[in-house]
Amino acid sequence: MIKVCEHCSNIDIEELKETVGDKNIVIGCIDNCAAYKEKAYAIINDELVVENNSNDWIIKASKMMGKKSN
Repeated sequence: MIKVCEHCSNIDIEELKETVGDKNIVIGCIDNCAAYKEKAYAIINDELVVENNSNDWIIKASKMMGKKSN
């Protein structure tokens, strides 16, 4: 399960949904706004995952979730 903030996570939510599927995503505050202002971040299976940008994050998430990325 992915928990992502649509305001602060710096992740393209629509691309993420296309990659891993809506049912695998919970959108809401994850309480890390100040820590990673310039990075893409969210929680995957209770683990905070941080990458340099949205594309890198989605690729890593798709691998962790067992999905094939574009």
